[in-house]
Amino acid sequence: MAQSRRIVRGLAERLRSAREAAGLTQIQAGKKSGVHQVSISQFELGKHTPTILTLCKLAEVYGLDVCDLLRDQSKLGTRSVPQKEAEPAPFEKRQRVCPVCSQSFMAPRSDAVYCSTQCVENAKTTRRKKRRAEKRQFVCLVCSEPFQAARSHAKYCTSVCRLAAYRSTEDRR
Repeated sequence: MAQSRRIVRGLAERLRSAREAAGLTQIQAGKKSGVHQVSISQFELGKHTPTILTLCKLAEVYGLDVCDLLRDQSKLGTRSVPQKEAEPAPFEKRQRVCPVCSQSFMAPRSDAVYCSTQCVENAKTTRRKKRRAEKRQFVCLVCSEPFQAARSHAKYCTSVCRLAAYRSTEDRR
């Protein structure tokens, strides 16, 4: 059991270093390979193990052979992923400020905005609450009066109009 975890962790590390050596973000690698970005993240964290087909797709995008991703090269004394000669300089960590908690942090990636996953979740929750709170403009189907409602499927301005619409459908039956 412990050995299989070590193997999965090793594969996860090799996948991440291969992607970084190719100069790609998880989103870019996902678009080029046809593998969802969330899946790539799960593979690199060692939470899920990719299928052979997925490994083939990723290896092709990273410019490697599948064997390079599967082989534990630390025992051979070589690097796990060879550097390509025409690669751009690696991204340097930059000082950033988290927009949620205003904490200063060193960004490990060029697209890093938040200091932690907790701040990412807080930002998503805040955006959802704002969207729910926004009132939208609608027109009542019975009296044709404009009204505002938070629900996207609002049809009637008052319960009186809703009852009138209900009664008119009952009369048709």
